Amino acid sequence: MTALRDKLAERLPGETTLFPTEPQPPETNAARVLRRLDARQRFCLTGTPVENHLGELWALMDFLNPGLLGDRRSFARSFRSPIEKHGDTTRGQALARRVRPFVLRRTKAEVAGDLPPKTEIIEHVQMEAAQSAIYEAVRLTMHRKVREAVAARGSSAVTSSSSTRC
Repeated sequence: MTALRDKLAERLPGETTLFPTEPQPPETNAARVLRRLDARQRFCLTGTPVENHLGELWALMDFLNPGLLGDRRSFARSFRSPIEKHGDTTRGQALARRVRPFVLRRTKAEVAGDLPPKTEIIEHVQMEAAQSAIYEAVRLTMHRKVREAVAARGSSAVTSSSSTRC
């Protein structure tokens, strides 16, 4: 790893700006090399890390501003678990306030005008017999479970049952 970092450092000018395009899990060689490079400026370009999981946000921020969100374990304890597992909106707001000065984010609505028209390619594919049998078994099982939930709790059970179990 040191040899790779040294080779990269030899090729990079002193006024380097780094632009990794995706969050790098900290245990990967790529992340270790990126973190050791001496760069004047660091930026990250990514799609939707917060919508995937907060571990990706931590990886980005740890690259950009090491220590801002603590180490991975303390971040999980302070933010990730309370937000992802328990829906803690107070911790979510605290995290948003902490990273806000470092994040430039455009929403889909803001970029929609810059995007080309949506392209859809629909290709119908026949399932093989074994795939079809599995699909049908799962479909019938879920259909039975929904009917049982409706019978036991009424029609309001369909919405909560299907949204949490499917």
